[in-house]
Amino acid sequence: MTGITIASAYGAGGEEIADRVAEELGFKVLGRAINAKVAAELNLAEDEVASGQHRLTFGQRLGRAFLPAAQNVLGNDAGTIGDSTELRIAAEKVMEEALADGGTVILGRAGAVALQHRPDVFRVRVYGEIEERIAFAVEHYDNVDEATARKDLMESDRARIRYWQHMYGLEFHPSDQRWYQLQLHTSQLGLDTCVRLIVDAYTVLFSGDGTSSTAQG
Repeated sequence: MTGITIASAYGAGGEEIADRVAEELGFKVLGRAINAKVAAELNLAEDEVASGQHRLTFGQRLGRAFLPAAQNVLGNDAGTIGDSTELRIAAEKVMEEALADGGTVILGRAGAVALQHRPDVFRVRVYGEIEERIAFAVEHYDNVDEATARKDLMESDRARIRYWQHMYGLEFHPSDQRWYQLQLHTSQLGLDTCVRLIVDAYTVLFSGDGTSSTAQG
């Protein structure tokens, strides 16, 4: 069964777009549930999964105190470990299981990279300019004023980059066009148009048996 990944910046409308695309195609949505499923499997807190970092036990932190500072990869603090392999494998397993269980729209969690080997997955990115995304957040998110939206946007953008790079490597970035077959500026196009374009593009690119009707580059 085929699927769609949607990478969305804060305030770009990714959640609403994912829900509406899934509804039109008869798919389910897998978003934050990825964190909960991985956390349950690995016996971790959801915030550890969300950041892509395990926390160290006291004994591990003590042992790490004797390691060279250079081993602090990607700016991790003394309470985290750099090896993300277990988290990455678990997250990818959740995505693969969701696809096997039926058509799925996967929102976030670097799904475009995690599923890059799947020719039956359509990879989309939605984005917008900073001021436009702030305005969207103020209008659509509960209890968010301009100052809060600006702060949340900056933190979210940094966190997304850290997650991609921590999980997959320093050369990986969520705005890199090579990971996507379709990128949409939601502020300029509007959510209705973005939903229509994703559904139409998916329908054109993929045949009924879930295989791409065009060569994947």
